[in-house]
Amino acid sequence: MATQRIELGPSGERLRRNVQRRRKELGLDLAALSERLADLGRPIGVSGLSKLEQGTRRVDADDLVALSAALDASPGWMLLAPVSIVPTVAPLTNTAQFASRALWEWITGLRPLDLTKRDNVTESFDRAKAWEFAGRNRPTEARRGPVAMPAEWRSDPDFKEFENVYRRLVGRGIQPDVLDALFFEIRDETNPITFDSVMTRLRAVASEPSDDKGLPE
Repeated sequence: MATQRIELGPSGERLRRNVQRRRKELGLDLAALSERLADLGRPIGVSGLSKLEQGTRRVDADDLVALSAALDASPGWMLLAPVSIVPTVAPLTNTAQFASRALWEWITGLRPLDLTKRDNVTESFDRAKAWEFAGRNRPTEARRGPVAMPAEWRSDPDFKEFENVYRRLVGRGIQPDVLDALFFEIRDETNPITFDSVMTRLRAVASEPSDDKGLPE
C-alpha cells in the first residue's frame, strides 16, 4: 500500500522540493545524502529521505539544520522559493502571504515582516525598525558596527567619528544590541530617529563614566 501524503503547509512543501532540487544539483543520490547526514550526527535513512521528498515525512528543526548543512544551503534558502524578477507574493502560512522579497529579507535578518502588509506585491518598511532587527538577527555584522542604517548617513561628515566612537564603546564591553537600544530610546512617532540624534546620544554615552565591566553606570 502506498504511503499516504501528509498535509504540509507552504514552508513544508517548499522544503521538500528544495531538498530534492538541491540534492540533484549536487549530484547526490539518496544514499550519499544519508551518509552526509549520518556524519553530521543526524541520521536519516534512504527510506526516510525518500518519504521526505515525497511529502510523506515531516521535517523537524533538527532535521532542517542538518539537511541545510549537508546540502550546503542556508535554512532560509531551504524554506523559501526563489525571488522572481517580477514582484510576486508568496504564502508564509496557509492563510498569510507577503511580498516574496519581503520574506527573503525577513528570513535573512535584514528587516522584520510588516504583518499589516499582507498580499502586497510591493513592500515598505520602517528604517529604524529594520536597523534594530538587523542588529539583533545579524550579530556577526553588528559587532563590526551598526547595520541596515540609512545609506545617506555614511556621507555625513561626522560618520567617521560615529564609527570610531561606536567601536570604542564595543571595545569597552558594551554589546552592540545594548548600544543600539540606547539609540531607540530617544525615538518616538513625533521624533523619528536621525543621524544627529544618534550621534548626540552616542557622544553622551561615550562621556559617561563606566563601571568595572566597561558599561555606563
